[in-house]
Amino acid sequence: MRKKLQILLREGASELGLELDEGKEKAFEVYLKEIKKENKKVNLTSLTDNREIIIKHFLDSLSCAKACDFGVKLKVVDIGTGAGFPGLPLKIAYPEIELTLLDSSKKKTSFLSKTIECLNLKGISVVCCRAEDYGINSNNRGAFDLVLARAVAPLSVLVEYALPLLKLGGLFIAQKSRGLDKEIGEGRMAAKAVGGQIEEAREVKVPFLEAKRYLVLVKKISPSPKKYPRRPGIPAKRPLGKEFFVETKERKREE
Repeated sequence: MRKKLQILLREGASELGLELDEGKEKAFEVYLKEIKKENKKVNLTSLTDNREIIIKHFLDSLSCAKACDFGVKLKVVDIGTGAGFPGLPLKIAYPEIELTLLDSSKKKTSFLSKTIECLNLKGISVVCCRAEDYGINSNNRGAFDLVLARAVAPLSVLVEYALPLLKLGGLFIAQKSRGLDKEIGEGRMAAKAVGGQIEEAREVKVPFLEAKRYLVLVKKISPSPKKYPRRPGIPAKRPLGKEFFVETKERKREE
């Protein structure tokens, strides 16, 4: 990694409260090279500029540390991880976490498996599976301390994927950019249906990025009904938030 890019990563991480040692900086360098190489064959990211990848992918992923203490042994799953965001940058920075990277694309999970081998990371697994199928499996339900999702789906859909995977008291962090008002309204109702509660939408400053970023924090407060998540494709077609929102409005009119 060129010196300017190394400084960019180091200073950006420092602004987020992280100090990257030489080994972690080297791991990010390898990760960047693997992304650039694989992106010629598989559409991992629309970004091709090294600086943009560091800011909009690496540092943006690391901003999750503003909402949770990753310095302890957490069991974490990143749903719809794609090229590994935000989970893999967090694993590099915080090797203590036990991480599962979940994605339905075989090409992307193959890339992740190869990259993890290159990085020689331990305590990390890659699963090629739909989020709905993964969440309905009894072995995965209530198994995680933390669920992550970045640029995957609307909040009302994401909570149906995420909440069944969490232990009681666990946390779901959804990374969002803009247009949150409607998502939060529908997301609150959807979260309630699957045993969760939206705690806050926390604005975070990603170093060297002008665009606004938010971490939506959803806490698991009660068991998720066994019927959630619904079969593949249904959460996206019929989001719980919209259904509940319409039902609530109709009920109020009747009253």
